[in-house]
Amino acid sequence: MRKPRRATLVIDQLNSGGAQRDLARLASGLAAANYEVTVLTYWPGDFFASELAEAGVPVERVRSRNRLHLIYAMRRAIRRSRPDVVLSFLRGANVLAELAGLPRRTFAVIALELNLDTQRKSLRRSARYALHRLADAVVANSHAQRERMSKIAPFLADRTSVIVNGVDLSAFAPLPSPPPARNGRLRLLALARLQPQKNPFGLLEAVNILRKEEPALDVTVDWHGDRVTAGDRRASKWARSQQRGHTEYAERFDEAVERLGLRDRFRLRPASPDVLSLYHAADALVLPSVYEGTPNVVCEAMACGLPVLASSVGDNPRLVEDGRNGFLFDPNAPADIADAIRRFAALPAETRDAMRAESRARAEAALSADRFNARYQELIERTLRRRKGKAPDGRERREPDELAEPGPGAR
Repeated sequence: MRKPRRATLVIDQLNSGGAQRDLARLASGLAAANYEVTVLTYWPGDFFASELAEAGVPVERVRSRNRLHLIYAMRRAIRRSRPDVVLSFLRGANVLAELAGLPRRTFAVIALELNLDTQRKSLRRSARYALHRLADAVVANSHAQRERMSKIAPFLADRTSVIVNGVDLSAFAPLPSPPPARNGRLRLLALARLQPQKNPFGLLEAVNILRKEEPALDVTVDWHGDRVTAGDRRASKWARSQQRGHTEYAERFDEAVERLGLRDRFRLRPASPDVLSLYHAADALVLPSVYEGTPNVVCEAMACGLPVLASSVGDNPRLVEDGRNGFLFDPNAPADIADAIRRFAALPAETRDAMRAESRARAEAALSADRFNARYQELIERTLRRRKGKAPDGRERREPDELAEPGPGAR
């Protein structure tokens, strides 16, 4: 019997977020497949800690005083875990995992690019991609990110695989019967952190437009998501300085909701571990992000048979076909967001039911958690074989496209 593989997963923190959801799903899947899994973090946050504990996956938070010390501390923690493979999630963790292997390493490194790169050309971005030369493989969770990376850094094209997010289709499933009509009331669900990427100001302005132009339309947005707080004493002074900008952004948004008098229409809620009940209570998911890769919340909402109103960025047009299982909009145009909400609100019940069925069908075809876990395990084993000289070269095996091309209605 083969000795269990040791996998160390590295991420900044375990607060509510798409990358954290991916990590929890992958860690649990690897543990179930007899891998010895360890998770390392370096910022406070424990939203997914209980899920990892249930899967028997230990979590260690690496303490640091500043950026330079963090590199040293994380290198020690990674090597102490004696991994066969290290999988790093998001930019900061990728840099730390790749540097941890210098000057020599006995473990494989797989760097995960789980967001769409919108940075302008800069020395920092060039250096970040150059560090991927130290990784054995790179994973993008969206075709949009792989295409962008290959354009910016052509040497990454052959070592980058696309593995889209997976969903537990038995846990995330539609209600036996759709919710009853609400007689002109529309309940929209947003699951995202309160930060610029997710564009809460754009959605707020869209709701304000609808209040003025469609006074008879009762639209409410329930926005559930973590706020990054600068006052957490568990965080280092350096970490708190990084968090302060997020806190100030959330405060400005609170003030805007109050100034526009939209407290009853735009309700801010904390992140909830019971997201399934949130999906089931909503008429549609709304995600107004200015950039995305493959959003977990869109995948989960589709698995629950929920129509999706989303910005036409990243791989969203591969998930949502305009008019089939939701509507797409320009995130930089609040009037366009408002129009998408208005178009959905005008649909008859039978059309909404058809959208629900279409969302579920698309999720079943491409977004299963079993496929997600199998793809990662195949990549890990292939990478380890290559390091031992048992694979012919460093080129990644191309897989069939998991997501259909954007539909003809995508804008």
